[in-house]
Amino acid sequence: MAPPSATAPPTALPAAPTATIQWFLPTSTPTILPSPTVLPTPDPHTGLGPAVLADGFIPGSPWQAGKFPGGTVRLASGELVLAVTAAKGSLASIRSAPVLDDFYAEVSASPSLCRGGDEYGLIFRQAGSASYYRWVLTCDGQERLEQVQNGVLTPLQKSIPRAGPPVPSQLAVRAEGSQLTFYINAIFQFSARDSAFASGSLGVFARAAGDTPLTVSFSGLSIFSLAAQG
Repeated sequence: MAPPSATAPPTALPAAPTATIQWFLPTSTPTILPSPTVLPTPDPHTGLGPAVLADGFIPGSPWQAGKFPGGTVRLASGELVLAVTAAKGSLASIRSAPVLDDFYAEVSASPSLCRGGDEYGLIFRQAGSASYYRWVLTCDGQERLEQVQNGVLTPLQKSIPRAGPPVPSQLAVRAEGSQLTFYINAIFQFSARDSAFASGSLGVFARAAGDTPLTVSFSGLSIFSLAAQG
């Protein structure tokens, strides 16, 4: 799947938090948007290869965790919990391994104290502290896709209403070359193409839009390789 420099020492865990990454920098936004690819509704599990990882989010897993200016990231009871307590605070946690190229990943997300423009979602193909893709879901029912490269944000999919029930539970992303496809509760959302990053790490994030707390719990992460074509 990390906020600005910490004001309190991080909780000692095997995967130490990276305090210098700023996930939500004020950046210039290009006005030209790549057009999303419109596809028939595909089965998210078609063409999957062997399982790469089944993550139970147990203490000691290689996730960034600890106390940060924006709140706390912790592993507990089979969940990765991002508790944002600062006004307009943000948190992110990246799994240090494996580094993924083509993959299918699904994870359950349970937001609470979530309102309005509060955001959460997935970071993937993270190729550096300021280069990654970010799938953003808002608590008022919107979603979008962003590419961040060297701290400069480019929208790949503008905000659109989510398809399916109002409260998502299972988020899934399929990255196959430049084709990026997204599902919620096995319901196709949208697909976009971008070739900026061919591989990288996977992570999660949460950001409060206002001065009220936000908590998002992630559980049941599964990652699969993709079957060879032909």
